[in-house]
This record gives sequence, C-alpha cells and structure tokens, in this order.
Amino acid sequence: MPNPGDVYLGLKGSEIALTSAGRRVSENDLEFARENRTADKTLVSDLVATKKQVSIAYELLKGADLEAILSLYNLHSDLNLILYDRDGSERSYTVKLQPLRRDRVTVLGGWIWAGVTLELEEV
Repeated sequence: MPNPGDVYLGLKGSEIALTSAGRRVSENDLEFARENRTADKTLVSDLVATKKQVSIAYELLKGADLEAILSLYNLHSDLNLILYDRDGSERSYTVKLQPLRRDRVTVLGGWIWAGVTLELEEV
C-alpha cells in the first residue's frame, strides 16, 4: 500500500514507484488563457485551461533507478503520474516526460548519477 509522499510513474495500470532517496518534488500550475484588448484598450482574459507541471529532481540516483526511468522515457508515450499527499489521498495526472539531463558521478558498482531531473507536463 502506498505511503504519503510516494510517487509512481508509468503506463496506466503498471506504474513503478520512484525512489524517495534524495528526491525533491516541485509542482507548478500552468494557465492557458485567451487574452485580447477591447476597443477602449482594456485587457480581457478568458481562462481556457489549467494544467500541472511537475519536476522531480534527484541529488544522486543509482544506475538501476535511472535505467528504469529511461525505459519509461523510451516508450515515447503518455504516462500516468500518481502523487500521494500528506493525508494519503491520491492525485493522478496523464503526463509527458521530457528528455532527461544527467551527470555520471562514478562508474563504480552500479554507477551513480547526479543532477537528474524529470520534467513532467500534464497533457
């Protein structure tokens, strides 16, 4: 059973748990609006949609964990993101995973990567 703070990502119904070690989750709301000026130059705006943007950053990440995330990216498909809030409630979003930038720190053992950030935008 998921715990508060857990994050899952993957195809709907087969999401994998993202490791919590060194993880920082940032959320942002994107607003899409139609804006125009009236004849007297007053700005009018019509909010069309609000979408989520989520960044998941890792200070350090084991090679096996990075490979699991890269396998999701290589699906080139919309993914399901599930976030569990402090009270245990679940929020789910259909998202697109952007290409990942990463820095290899060491090749010892299972390799360690730094500066890995997952950029997810709701479709």
